Amino acid sequence: MKNKISMLFKSLIIKLSMSLKRFPEALVFATATVFTLIALNHTNYSNHESFRRIAMVFALGIPSSLSMKVYIERVNGILSKRIIFLAGIVGALGLYYKFLLSEFNLVTGTRYIGTTLALYLLFTVIPYYNRKKHYELYLVNLLTRLFITYLYGVILFLGLAFTLFTINTLFNLNLSYELYFDIWLIVVGIFAPAYFLADIPNYEEDQIYDDYSKILRALLLYIVMPIIVIYTSILYVYFLKILVQRQWPEGLVSHLVLWYSIVSAAVIILVYPLRNSNRWVNTFVSYFPKTIIPILLMMFISISIRINAYGITENRYYVFVTGIWIAGTMIYFAFRNKTRNVYIVMALIVVSIISVYGPISSYSISKISQNNRFEKLLSKYDMISQGQITQGSSEISQEDKQQISSIVIYFNSMHRLKDMRVIPDSYEIKDIEDALGFQITYHWGGPYDQREYFRYHMKEEGRIINVSDYNYFIEIPSYRVVNMEMLEENMFVSYNNENRIFKLRKGNVDVYTKALDDIAKNFAIIAGDKYELDSNEMMFEDKLNNITVKYLINNVSGYRDKSSNTITIDYIDFKVLIKIDNN
Repeated sequence: MKNKISMLFKSLIIKLSMSLKRFPEALVFATATVFTLIALNHTNYSNHESFRRIAMVFALGIPSSLSMKVYIERVNGILSKRIIFLAGIVGALGLYYKFLLSEFNLVTGTRYIGTTLALYLLFTVIPYYNRKKHYELYLVNLLTRLFITYLYGVILFLGLAFTLFTINTLFNLNLSYELYFDIWLIVVGIFAPAYFLADIPNYEEDQIYDDYSKILRALLLYIVMPIIVIYTSILYVYFLKILVQRQWPEGLVSHLVLWYSIVSAAVIILVYPLRNSNRWVNTFVSYFPKTIIPILLMMFISISIRINAYGITENRYYVFVTGIWIAGTMIYFAFRNKTRNVYIVMALIVVSIISVYGPISSYSISKISQNNRFEKLLSKYDMISQGQITQGSSEISQEDKQQISSIVIYFNSMHRLKDMRVIPDSYEIKDIEDALGFQITYHWGGPYDQREYFRYHMKEEGRIINVSDYNYFIEIPSYRVVNMEMLEENMFVSYNNENRIFKLRKGNVDVYTKALDDIAKNFAIIAGDKYELDSNEMMFEDKLNNITVKYLINNVSGYRDKSSNTITIDYIDFKVLIKIDNN
């Protein structure tokens, strides 16, 4: 038994050393990402954004360096080339951090996802872009090893977490629960990638049919493919219903068809090596691509109706462009006997990049479309003069008010108001409302506000509070109306969680009243960007006549309306110390 454990441990060390030797840059980036996330896990809220941006850039370095390594292996590059490429990657990441991650919004988020997807796909494509076969087997082996690696990772984490829990419990060490997340990050972010990369085939190492995973083969052939066939039948029945009723679908249907189509294309690529040895696979690969084309046509008609009515947004752009890639892929499968599936993945890389960069990106096209739509609506009421918005002479219909509101909200939420061509750069929401002559509203009719949510809590640390000067300690349930009697003083304590009013009452007279919202709003003002506050910062003492009340605040949450700079409290959790001076 000891020998087996020793051999297993040696095998693990060999694998990890192989990864470090072959992919040192990727593992350095992975380690840097993990330790940045650990720092994020232990820092206060005010530093979260900086750490997130750094972690995202380090994470982007992983697929970049992997792609660099497999390319250098392919061209037999020397060390100097590797250094030049690495310097280029570091420089590009620095520029990405400075110019493309300056803030977090829809643009930076989707661009990051598109770039990451393109780089990981590039890593799989580089060794096979001009080879005629076995790319699919390469993908199958990568997916199989990835699944096994992270299965090991989950088991390792559970073992380490249980060990830490046992030590913490038995020896009463009072360890922070943040350590469990730290362990999880180390396992999935450092150990798992190192273990996985050890089995990446070299460029000279070719794939053979026997390498196909039996588990994945059974999963695809006997579970996934039958489900796709059943789902296709359901969509055809729905398609016939539409033809009979002559009412085209909108919204969710496009997304359902799109994701089903993406999964179907991925399955065809993965099972392609089995087509000559399995009749079921050969039938599926031969006929399914032709079967799905009418369903894709239905999806295009559906999304086109939405675009015609409401213009192009990033979401509709991605649906439409991905649909074009899927349609091209299925046509390629349907009318070509021997396919080079690596070209399909290369096309997806191109689609990912042009969707988030350049003049035909989702952002550029969406802004042009929504600007055109906005100006068309304003022109209908003569509200554009010399290229700028102006007051109209006729009453705007309620439907058009909602359309105009949705466009303004779109630019304010997804981009900037400055991106609206007929709106002066200095305009805020209130200025636009004044120019339009009505209040911007959500599509359901409610007033539009700009809510910036916050939540503050007391640091999880030991604290000692001197209670010798106080008569009573009261713990207030957060979601209940409280009425308690202080028998010695002939007083009653009451708290209404709906309006968050705390009272002391003697007989029928309120001798002390305090709105907790006033205290909480003060925290929201002084806390700034901090998420955690020290215990002394979360205390508030109030005096009225002979009554002294000290509030110990545990949690406060609410939102700040940026347009009016007003603060609204949603929740407050607190305890109370009370002193009554009868002298």
